Amino acid sequence: IWSAKCRRLDFPDAAQAARCRRVRLDTPDGDFLDVDVHMPPPGLPERGVAGLSHGLEGHSRRRYILGLARGCSGEPNRTDRLYHMGVTVDLATVVRYAEQWDLPILLAGFSMGGNQTCMYLARERVSPLVRAAAVVSVPCDLVGAARVMDGPGCRIYLRYLPRTMCPK
Repeated sequence: IWSAKCRRLDFPDAAQAARCRRVRLDTPDGDFLDVDVHMPPPGLPERGVAGLSHGLEGHSRRRYILGLARGCSGEPNRTDRLYHMGVTVDLATVVRYAEQWDLPILLAGFSMGGNQTCMYLARERVSPLVRAAAVVSVPCDLVGAARVMDGPGCRIYLRYLPRTMCPK
């Protein structure tokens, strides 16, 4: 919540925005993922690919993602499935897409995206190009996390989250 409400960022200028393009990837279940691809400025070498996974109800324009990238698209899914902590097929689809550059891949995930990153590394056939991963604020113990979420320390978050999730 702090990042969403208080963090200051210089959003991309026109030159940075021109180096970003949105790509729609079809998923094996008949749905899609919108992926924002940020290319390096002219003259800088391509050293690797970073795959960033946002948290529950997040998207590529959230401050915590933009702060990491210096870069959920807002369009409803084709299928009824929205979110699931244990599903890694979407992340695997993004990794397969990133393999086209034949560069080292770094995965970074926040909250639910971090959980999915950990699950991908543990359960999927991991691409040999994936060289490192970092996760932040990961709910690894979902039952324990649910108990904490029901407590008084999470009242603000639980008022904040449903505003975007309930309409879906």
